[in-house]
Amino acid sequence: MARALSLLRRLLDGLYLAGGVLSGLFLIAILLLMMGLSLGRPLGIDIPSGDEFAAWCMAAMAFLGLAYTFKSGDMIRVGLLIDRFEGRTKWIIEIISLVTALGFTGFFAWHAVEFIRLSYILNDRST
Repeated sequence: MARALSLLRRLLDGLYLAGGVLSGLFLIAILLLMMGLSLGRPLGIDIPSGDEFAAWCMAAMAFLGLAYTFKSGDMIRVGLLIDRFEGRTKWIIEIISLVTALGFTGFFAWHAVEFIRLSYILNDRST
């Protein structure tokens, strides 16, 4: 049983690392697309659907990198501040950080749902 769990852990760690590498490649793709779009406009060079490709690359970069960054503990750099404290003070700052993150997440989720509802009402479809 322990051997199977060890194999599963190695498999998952490899999968997380692959997601992190792919996330980095999508970050580079965003850079190249944005530079191509920015430099191409004055030169009359157009990248068809370049904005949409950059948006899809951004979504892929964010989601593919989540597991790797979460596993390595680098998800949010709030730790740089929180790690300077100890005991009850650290706990209070962590609670404040979590409540703040919950507030922002709720705010964005609410408006995402409202945006979808408005798009549905207006019969606005994505390409």
